Amino acid sequence: MLTVLIATRHRFPYLRRLLSYYAGQNLPFGIMIGDSSAPSEQGKTAEMVSGFKGRLKLSYQVFPESFGNYPVCDSLLRGVETPYAAILADDDFLTPRVLREGVGFLERHPDYSVVHGEGALIRLKGPGTYGEVDWIERYPQCSAEREKASERLERYFAKHPVSFSIRRTRSLREDLRKAGELQLDWEFSELLTGALALVEGKSKKLDLLALVRQVHPDQASVRTSRSKDFFDWVMDPLWHERFSRLCRCLSETLSQKEGVSQGEALEVVRRVFWLYLANGLNSGWRARYGDPPLSRFRGVPREISGLRDLVYGVRSVLPSGKRELSLSALRKASHSYHIDFVPVYQAITSGSLNGNGDES
Repeated sequence: MLTVLIATRHRFPYLRRLLSYYAGQNLPFGIMIGDSSAPSEQGKTAEMVSGFKGRLKLSYQVFPESFGNYPVCDSLLRGVETPYAAILADDDFLTPRVLREGVGFLERHPDYSVVHGEGALIRLKGPGTYGEVDWIERYPQCSAEREKASERLERYFAKHPVSFSIRRTRSLREDLRKAGELQLDWEFSELLTGALALVEGKSKKLDLLALVRQVHPDQASVRTSRSKDFFDWVMDPLWHERFSRLCRCLSETLSQKEGVSQGEALEVVRRVFWLYLANGLNSGWRARYGDPPLSRFRGVPREISGLRDLVYGVRSVLPSGKRELSLSALRKASHSYHIDFVPVYQAITSGSLNGNGDES
């Protein structure tokens, strides 16, 4: 019913870790691996992958070193025969539970094009594939269930991409084809394929731990896999040209979906992307420089002795509607995400929480 697509490049240890995790979880779905590492590395990777073939349904293909992740996944998708697919980075984890329940949800809801669940970011105390966990925080995901595609787009661009979700293979294949033809970079390809999915149908966030993404020391943002910060991305000399291609493709698709003029659809795309830029630039400023000068009054409570503790104390007893996502919380057997978190934690730390894998 579903195929997991993994594009890998020069990251043999992460791929081995991920396959070990899925083998330990008895993943019932097929995995297709596309390797664009240097030819000198591919032999070792192929040998490692073959060692899992008795425990996982695997296929392994090699690609030229010049191929990025999206061209690799685009090519892999052409050989997918299952009705559903999910793209996954080799250093991240999609839990088997979300893969199973995501397929069931899409089977029952033909008006939905995307399904995912709760996401978490995890960082180790040192560089590398394995080690002690430094921190965990929420990687926000959301549902977009409005009837109008333009309203779903606004939700999408105001919140977060729907990468690493369960998709219908047919539409995912078409979306990656469009991104490839437009010769977009990774960031624009990710934005376009997610946006096209939300034009086609609704997205659903299931109440379960779905995705764990590893954050590395050289990443410019803990929210994305972007290697350069948001401002530098916007300042790229080719940015406007790529943005124009995205606008044209997305507005044409939206125009056909909602039956509005090309001009009206283009205005919607410009408006929602403007919102995305505003959020991204604001977050980038805060990450590098702190609060903007005109908004520093919001930080006054932090400067008053005792007041910050009072504020956080009040927040802690108010209902938030969200489960806590932290290492200490997820290590507790009573946490509803614990059962799905433990195998990921063990895969990353190469250990267990205690003798039996639980912590009360």
